[in-house]
Amino acid sequence: MKLLRIFVLSILLSTFAFAQDNLPNNGYALSFGISQNFTLSDFDGYIAFKKIFNSGNQLRFLLRPEYTHKNNSIEDSRNIYDKSETTSNELSLSIGVDYLWRLLQNNNVQMYGGGGLLVGYGNSKTEETITYSDSTLTSTSKINFWTFGIRGILGAEWLVTRNIGLHAEYILNFKYNNRDVEAIQDVNPTGTRKDNEFSLGQSVFFGISFYL
Repeated sequence: MKLLRIFVLSILLSTFAFAQDNLPNNGYALSFGISQNFTLSDFDGYIAFKKIFNSGNQLRFLLRPEYTHKNNSIEDSRNIYDKSETTSNELSLSIGVDYLWRLLQNNNVQMYGGGGLLVGYGNSKTEETITYSDSTLTSTSKINFWTFGIRGILGAEWLVTRNIGLHAEYILNFKYNNRDVEAIQDVNPTGTRKDNEFSLGQSVFFGISFYL
């Protein structure tokens, strides 16, 4: 719900912008977007090339890199161990295509919706170290994965000038992940497995487009 509120607020702010003659049609654009969850240790964004048709509909080809870094340290209050430290890194790269329909238009503001497909490959590594009073146990998990996704998109764009637009998008993602997991522990031999996972998620992106 927080993501949806941010998205609706962006649309309301854009409707009070000053007017331009009309929105670009029958052209091309280079677009950049970034997730509202961006931090110094995380990155989730995209670079896209868009073809705009006479109707205002768009065909968008995109490249989406993602990077996540997490570091957690926990002291055990039950005195089973002294401390547990976990470090994880995940990196993936996806390519996709979206088709976007212009739903509403008011001077230099438009609202659009659409859908698309996304295919990606990535890997992650998680290291956990558990410290006891007299010993230390280390385990490592490595994952290589393929991702196939279907996206639903609802967005709003404000054309600041005839060649520059600012947009906000709410995206609903349905993903299928195929993963190869390798687990390495100090006391156990290396184990590997394959698994599949379906997931449903949502995200909000903010971005800028340069119309050519």
